[in-house]
Amino acid sequence: MSSLQFGTLKYLIAHEITVEHLGIYNLTTLGSLIQRGWVERQGSKIAVTKDGQEAYDSYSRGGPNYRLKEGELSERVRLMLHINKLRTMPKAS
Repeated sequence: MSSLQFGTLKYLIAHEITVEHLGIYNLTTLGSLIQRGWVERQGSKIAVTKDGQEAYDSYSRGGPNYRLKEGELSERVRLMLHINKLRTMPKAS
């Protein structure tokens, strides 16, 4: 889910939107939500489906992206976190 889809879905969950209001929204983003089955028209209202609510909940409560296998830190991450400096610091006595 993109950040634009997430923001639109969040707004649709919190507000009552009708077909007349659709002209002010980005229709590319709205179209992708409809294509995924996360949003549908119910009469003159635009409603978030059960799948859309589940996708929103899953995205908003996401966890970290884990590795498949544990490994060493990359040199890039070490440099960004200044880990080499931390390991070479003398111990205080």
